[in-house]
Amino acid sequence: MSVTPSQLCPAVRPPPRSGNPDGARPWLVGLAVAVLMAAAAAAILVLRRYSASSALIAGEGALVAGLLGVLADANVASLSLLLASSALAGIGFGAAYLGALGSIASLAEGDQADLPFL
Repeated sequence: MSVTPSQLCPAVRPPPRSGNPDGARPWLVGLAVAVLMAAAAAAILVLRRYSASSALIAGEGALVAGLLGVLADANVASLSLLLASSALAGIGFGAAYLGALGSIASLAEGDQADLPFL
């Protein structure tokens, strides 16, 4: 996520105009990152009732598909593909994070198992 803005800036840079000499549109990059984080949060809320292994497996598939879409967008420079791929990667990120955290939390013993993060 920390590299996303620097990688996406060239992909969303339109031809230069008189009012904006370098043609930069940083709000598009911010929108892509916001979509990714919102989709991750939504996935965590939806998948928290499922088992950790189910969330982890679903998250891995969605994360890989979303990242491939973002890489494809680097060549195509399509805003709709960028946002859809960011949403899919966000769903995968949220689900994989939830599954990994649930897998680790299930290994906790005794009084450590009562931590309120899930």
